[in-house]
Amino acid sequence: MSSSNAVLLFDGNCQFCSRAAAIAQRTARTEVVPWEHEAAQIFLSAQFDSIPFSLVLADFKHQEVHVGRNAARKISDRAGLPSFAAGAIETNYESLAQLTRETSDAKPDFDLVHETVAMTENAFHQLDDLLAAAGSV
Repeated sequence: MSSSNAVLLFDGNCQFCSRAAAIAQRTARTEVVPWEHEAAQIFLSAQFDSIPFSLVLADFKHQEVHVGRNAARKISDRAGLPSFAAGAIETNYESLAQLTRETSDAKPDFDLVHETVAMTENAFHQLDDLLAAAGSV
């Protein structure tokens, strides 16, 4: 099992998103799993009544789930970006996400969900499956 305590769920159909996730994996001490992967969908179903199509960071150490700009900020912080750069990413997340959508082959719409919520017990129990999925991609 990986020593990571966080898993980033990202749009695996977006080439830019996939490259950014690979960078996050190296710099932010996190595992990555495409949003479309079955293990990701099981985790998201266990966490949310309505699954957001957005960047999601599952932090198992703190039992929190960060969505949208909140996830982008957490990843930026974990990667050690200076505060001003992390803040700029957080502030401009929607514009950056929209630009990414317009210039890639990704799904055209993303959900405007930006929150940090407590991880549900059912979602927490998906850690092993998410880490196994991260090891297979």
